[in-house]
Amino acid sequence: MSALEWGKITARLSAHASSEPGRDLCAALAPGTDLDVLRASLEENRDGRRMLLQDGALPLDEVKEIREEVGKVAKGATLSPTELLRIGKTARVGERVRRFFEDRRGRYPRLAHHANGIPPLRDLAEAVEQAIDANGNVLDRASEALGPLRRQLLKIRSRLQETAEGILSSPRYARHVQETYATVRSGRVVIPFKTSAKGLFQGIVHDSSQSGQTVFFEPEELVYLNNEVKMAELEVEREVARILAELSGRVARKEEELLLALSLLARIDAIQARSLLADELSAAEPTVTDAGETNLRSALHPLLVLSGRPVVPNDLRLGRPHLCLILTGPNAGGKTVALKTLGLLTLMAMAGLSIPASPDSTVSIFHDLFVAVGDEQSVEGDLSTYSAHIRRLNEILSGADRGSLVLLDEVVSGTDPREGAAIARAFLETLADREVRVVATTHFEELKGLAFTDPRFENGSMAFDGEHLRPTYRLSLGIPGRSMGIEIARSFGFPDEVLERATRYLSGPGPNLTEVIDRLERERERVRAEATKLAEQRREAEEAARRLDAERAKMKAEESRVVSAARVKMREEIRKAEGELARVTEEMRKDRKIDTVRKASSVIRAWKEKAHAAEEDPAVRTLMSRSAPLAPGEALFPGRKVFVLSLSKEAEVAAPATAGDREVEVAAGGMKVRVPRDQVRVFPPPGRTRERRVDGGGSRPAEASPGAVHLQTPENTLDLRGMYVDDALPEVDVFLDRMSLAQAPHVFLIHGHGTGALKTAVRRHLAKSPYAKRSLPAPREQGGDGVTIVLLA
Repeated sequence: MSALEWGKITARLSAHASSEPGRDLCAALAPGTDLDVLRASLEENRDGRRMLLQDGALPLDEVKEIREEVGKVAKGATLSPTELLRIGKTARVGERVRRFFEDRRGRYPRLAHHANGIPPLRDLAEAVEQAIDANGNVLDRASEALGPLRRQLLKIRSRLQETAEGILSSPRYARHVQETYATVRSGRVVIPFKTSAKGLFQGIVHDSSQSGQTVFFEPEELVYLNNEVKMAELEVEREVARILAELSGRVARKEEELLLALSLLARIDAIQARSLLADELSAAEPTVTDAGETNLRSALHPLLVLSGRPVVPNDLRLGRPHLCLILTGPNAGGKTVALKTLGLLTLMAMAGLSIPASPDSTVSIFHDLFVAVGDEQSVEGDLSTYSAHIRRLNEILSGADRGSLVLLDEVVSGTDPREGAAIARAFLETLADREVRVVATTHFEELKGLAFTDPRFENGSMAFDGEHLRPTYRLSLGIPGRSMGIEIARSFGFPDEVLERATRYLSGPGPNLTEVIDRLERERERVRAEATKLAEQRREAEEAARRLDAERAKMKAEESRVVSAARVKMREEIRKAEGELARVTEEMRKDRKIDTVRKASSVIRAWKEKAHAAEEDPAVRTLMSRSAPLAPGEALFPGRKVFVLSLSKEAEVAAPATAGDREVEVAAGGMKVRVPRDQVRVFPPPGRTRERRVDGGGSRPAEASPGAVHLQTPENTLDLRGMYVDDALPEVDVFLDRMSLAQAPHVFLIHGHGTGALKTAVRRHLAKSPYAKRSLPAPREQGGDGVTIVLLA
């Protein structure tokens, strides 16, 4: 992996870790082959990147490497305040991280899975914080006795200092004091006396100066107080030692919990580092398989991205039917970079890292990776470039099999070109026979032709800007490249007469292949231009479709407005008619004269004409034309859209109505009314008529009946199995909201049977949900009682 500079990736990853344990995990990161582990790691990266975007990075810098300290207390040792402080800080971070994810339940499930495993260490963290400050000093509040002992010590020291100052200012000692200050020797306060005063006073001589002129003397007045200070210091030290021993004992009792917390915090730190690296690389999570097929889209070399230089994205594919990719093109054109890009991105995906490529990329895992890149000659080992290369190829032949990836830069170089090409072809065909995946760079013309005769090989060429005589670093698959040796030499000022002579010396199949490549490049440019034109036409067609949809929406809105206006007008006319009829009826009741009857007949005839005019209203006629009379014996179920003649408006069936019912209960305009069955017209199901097909995208299809077949798709299905009720219900609301906006008629909620708690909670929640019109268990063939079908309102 060193040939692909894997160490630089892990070093950059480690730099993103906040803690020493996290950095150790990142530095030790290596590719693996367990698909479940790799896919889980990539999901963790997604969670981590979402967390960074929404909440920022977790503060994990106070997670300390505490394995040594925990090991010491396990053997009965007492830890120092600094060591206890490291443990306390780590325990406190564990508490904060677990609480962080508890407060954000369901938002980052992969990270929360690790955080939830951190054992409770709050009591230990608080005990350490109560006893030790941030600088590692044991606090007076660490115990009830420590504070009074320290205050007593301060009082004794104060008395000692006052006594020493009294001696210095005393006339008795004035002639014999060498300096006017007290000092300390052997932990005791002493007075610098002249040597000549030795033996004149009672006391203890502790030391003398190098000149011999001064002795450091403890007068008898200080002896008792020095002893008192020493005894008080010993009391304080014993109490501090007792406190540290007690805390160390608590740490020992939490040995397993501390090591587990450290492991999980280091894991979370490493995940956060992977997410930060992914953001730095603008990376994505690929699909990881073991099918031996790799398809990288818009891939970038990660180290070039990290360097800050502009990088040209390229597509790289390897696998069936093309087992071997032969990269050709000019020197310094990017062949080796493309080869290393595929190798390094494969290693990154196999290590659970996001890769700088399009998210729809696919990476296959490989059990073995063989790399032959660079000049491996060794003067000390008596190896030339060719012999070293051959020895490496021999090692590859000895170990490569179907589960291997082989990367070869300038395969079989450093010897006679014809013999080298022959060996290279035989070598590559042998690997292809074993179904080994191979990427090789070469300048051999013979290898460029392999893809035309053997479908297991595919050409890839690095493009060259012939006008400006410089590489474009753009990879084109399916076409061999030209080495452009003469053109590059000319760009460096090589003499033209030499290059013209070289051109005349070119013979054999070379010129023919060059012409073929030129033709292929011209054809590729033509196809690319046509593809660009087609893409533009497609964009224009999509824009036209969007405009058409907008016009349809506008027409529908206008139709709705007209219908609403007609309804308002009709309601007003009906109110007037009711008032007029009531007045006429009252007159008829008072006197039964013939002219009153004639007036009533006139009113009734006028309103019949108005009703006929209402039927002629364009908006009403539109709804009439889109509906049909009820078929004999046809039953109606709640939710069915109908048109009510007597109301001249669209309504919805509110209660079941059998063929024998004379009236139908409908909901219209926010109220429920019962209307005669013969006044009800029904709309055909979606897709039955041209009108419904045209307008089908504008409204949600109605449910035909409880016995209707409900189509299940991945888009209208939410799997809640394995989730807690508190996590599942918010997911249900978000899902129902999204599907309601999408105008889906129904959705499927998979909750399983289990203990029944999740199923019961979900169905109770649906009963109160504004999104759900009603819900019912799925048919047996669609999951039975373990699945709930929700008809959306």
